[in-house]
Amino acid sequence: MAYKLSDRNEQTPVSAGNNDPDRVNLGKIATVFIVFGLLGLLTAWIYSMETENIINTSFRPAGLSGQSAEVGPIKVNKNNESYSISIKANMPSQSWANIESQVLDSNRQYLFSFGKELSRYSGRDSEGSWAEVDNGYSMNVTFPKRGIYYLQFNTESDRVPSVVAVRVSKKRGSSLPHMWFGIIALLIGIVVNEVKNRTISNVFNKFES
Repeated sequence: MAYKLSDRNEQTPVSAGNNDPDRVNLGKIATVFIVFGLLGLLTAWIYSMETENIINTSFRPAGLSGQSAEVGPIKVNKNNESYSISIKANMPSQSWANIESQVLDSNRQYLFSFGKELSRYSGRDSEGSWAEVDNGYSMNVTFPKRGIYYLQFNTESDRVPSVVAVRVSKKRGSSLPHMWFGIIALLIGIVVNEVKNRTISNVFNKFES
């Protein structure tokens, strides 16, 4: 079928850019990064779950300063196994205690340590009664090599806690790499989506108008 020259001029031209096979689809790229970011965060959450309770015990600090107690053994069956170590102290009123956790190898040689100052205070002022309680902390520890490990706790305090509870649980794995991957991928996806849609710019333009 033949067209008149005038009919051909009246036809709407097709934008070459829309059919350009080399054009980057920012929308799809943003979606991929966001999906992988969410999957990374989901994997990190799964890995952070505890699978087996290894140790659940307690000890009584013997004095105000420099007293230690040993907990263990912790049997690590594979390299880079992750564990959650939780400490909770029964703090007397109006007191503080610094509880340091030292990780020892099978020969009871020092490897590394972590700790926190715990406290329990209360009182009353012009606004009424108040209370501040910080009686525990937890740490995720990844043991680089399989073997036997011990925990040694050193306690310094103005009033000795009546008892310190210790719980050691095995985790599915280290969640940190997956968490960082998920956060970075999610941020890249959000930035790419913003470049494509200019969502924030459109919001500001609406306020300005």
